[in-house]
Amino acid sequence: MKRNLRSIDLNLLPIFEAIMENRQLTKAGECLGISPPAMSAALQRLRHTIGDELFIRKRNGFTPTPRAERLYITVKAALSQIREEIEEKTEFDPALEKRSFNIIGGDYAEIIFLGNLLNHLESIAPNMTIKVAPLEVGGLEEKMTHGIYDFALYYQPVNSNELQAEHIASDRLVVVAKNNHPRIQLAITKEQFTAEKHVTLHQNKSGVTHLENHTGEWGDDPSDKTESSVDQLGRKVAVRVSHFQNMIPVILNTNYLCTMPEGMAQLFARRNPIQILPFPTPIAPLDIYLVWPHVSNNDIVHRWFRQQVKVATSANKALSSANIII
Repeated sequence: MKRNLRSIDLNLLPIFEAIMENRQLTKAGECLGISPPAMSAALQRLRHTIGDELFIRKRNGFTPTPRAERLYITVKAALSQIREEIEEKTEFDPALEKRSFNIIGGDYAEIIFLGNLLNHLESIAPNMTIKVAPLEVGGLEEKMTHGIYDFALYYQPVNSNELQAEHIASDRLVVVAKNNHPRIQLAITKEQFTAEKHVTLHQNKSGVTHLENHTGEWGDDPSDKTESSVDQLGRKVAVRVSHFQNMIPVILNTNYLCTMPEGMAQLFARRNPIQILPFPTPIAPLDIYLVWPHVSNNDIVHRWFRQQVKVATSANKALSSANIII
């Protein structure tokens, strides 16, 4: 039968630990700030509670019984874990930290930020790991406050008492075409933009990213087979793909156009014969926010990792043009 913990004075456990580690009642009491008479009384309660002598008095102090030796292993581990959980961690060694962070970010975060972040961590925190999940609309607050995700890279501020957000980068949307496009060179007009066919992101009935909202790609129910082939930006949608990187092979083998963040387009242009064109009409910049739960504010490792994300985003400035901040 399990003993009811209400009948046990758990304050006796640190006293037991101190006696085991000091082997003298007076010295153990000094470590805890407890007088010798109080320590003696506590030891008697311990013996009664455990049902064992626990310590045998010798000339040079106490010798623990076999029962005390076995009990100490469990008590020490339990008290150490409790102290670690309730005491605020004030320092840690990134090189030894083995924590894993789950980030909501999608393919934009993976393409733009992830490489720099991993390269940065490799030299200072090689044991840390990262998982990046697709960016979805809805359920962000619940997932983050319940510890499913540690961070999110979002395209708009969050309106939540449970989450915090910090603007860390800005991008702008551009139009991308192959270099030898027969009708588009160096610039594009609004008329040309609406006249050409486009490859866009796939519509997903289960959710839509904020980036898709920003580019106007989300229409009505995507399962509707009568959906118009012209989206909210006036584009003639020829095909939809699942990720930005999948747009590039399509436009290289057709005369289609695509719209994407400039930072991403600049990376693709390094290995592909594409031209990057300013968006033909005024459109709001794409702001990137780092989001995290309030409950993690006092977590020193979480705060440290948050700073590393900002360092990684700053490193992308070298990859961008003068008109883009990433």
